[in-house]
Formats: sequence, C-alpha cells, structure tokens
Amino acid sequence: MSRSDSGLSLSANGLAVPQGRLRGFAGELVKWFSRQRRSFPWRESGDLYVLLVAEILLKQTTAAAAALFLPGFLEAYSAPVHLARARTRRLEKLLQPLGLSRQRAEHLRALGIALQQLNGRLEPENLELLPGVGPYTASAVRCFAFGLPVGVVDTNVTRVLGRAFSIMGSRSEARKSPEFWAMADALVRTRPKQAKEVNWALLDLANSVCIPRGPRCASCPVRVQCDYGQPCGAVLSRVAAA
Repeated sequence: MSRSDSGLSLSANGLAVPQGRLRGFAGELVKWFSRQRRSFPWRESGDLYVLLVAEILLKQTTAAAAALFLPGFLEAYSAPVHLARARTRRLEKLLQPLGLSRQRAEHLRALGIALQQLNGRLEPENLELLPGVGPYTASAVRCFAFGLPVGVVDTNVTRVLGRAFSIMGSRSEARKSPEFWAMADALVRTRPKQAKEVNWALLDLANSVCIPRGPRCASCPVRVQCDYGQPCGAVLSRVAAA
C-alpha cells in the first residue's frame, strides 16, 4: 500500500482508501477497545521474554488456554537462562496439557539459549533469526515489546480487514498475502502512539464481533466504515468518491 499526495492509501487491489477513513476506522477501534479489551498476562507485561514465549505458545493453542498456562510456566522458567537449562523432555511433559508437540518444546529451549547468548542485545530487525520466530511473531513482538507502529496479521485479522475494506488476498493463505499486511500497517500508522491498541483491537474484534459465521454487525464499532453487509451501491459510491 502506498500513500499518495492526495491523502489516499492505495491498496494492492488497486482500490484507493482515503486516509480519513483509515483514521476513523482506527479511532473507533481504539475507543471500543478501551471498553471491551481482553486481559492476558503477556499484554499486561510487555516484557520481551514473556511476549516471545507467549507468541510461541499461541501458535498452536487458544489465548484462553495460554493465559491459564503461562503464569505457572514463567514461575518455573522466569528468565531465558532457566529456559536454556531446561530438559526438552521436561518441557514436553509440561506442554502436553496444551496439546503442544515436542517440536514446540525444542523451540522454547532453543529460544532460551539464543536469548541467553544475546544477553539482552536484541534488535527488532533481528527477531526472525530467533528459533521458532516467523514473520507474524516478529511483527507482534516489534509492536508489543518494542512499541513500533507495525501491523500484526493472523487469519482472524484478515477476516476483519477483508470484510471492512473488500480486500482479496493474492496468496492461498490470506495471512501471508501482502495486501493484508499493507492495510494493517496503514491502519496502525494513522495512530502510531497507539499501535498496540489498534492491533489488539483488531484481534479482539475478530474474536467477539467479526466472527467467521454470523458476524455481529449490529454491535460492531466500525460498521459505518465497513464494506461488509453494506448495499452494493454504497460500496461502489465509496470507491467512486475515493
């Protein structure tokens, strides 16, 4: 997505999205989030180590299950040095109630070793060099631990953005489509000082309102700016106005 001098953000779909609409969308999200936010240990912490462990857990388990599990895990492995010294078999046994594999246990131990070796000297651009850290986890940690204004896109966020802005991904897996990442980045950059809140709001909206089947549009805070469910003529008028 590129920003033009006319105040438009041009999506990879070729549709122009006015900056005012993006700002309004992000603003309503943040207001809704202040009232409806979910509370999780990793959101309250902001600690790099806690966030990395949480994101690795969240790859294969629900947020609710991870929230119950994480405090006990951090009590046993409160710092990278303790995780680095852990036995993989013990970690695997600890992770079994979450249905996580031996591979996830190996990733966690390798993460502890890498963080211990770095001794706190980790730059945001190097996050994907860590074991078990891919593009999504790296972006999440850049935003939530380092405070950088970058979008965070998973399958649920693509559902919200796809419906709201009529985006069609160019990849078979929507979460890997650059169109969605570009839109998420554009939204966050309208409120860079509240990047965390915008990203968390998208995740929470997808969880409670913009659900896969039977979305609760009547209670959606961004329904006025959303294309989904609008008459075809209204959506076409938006495009023409842009």
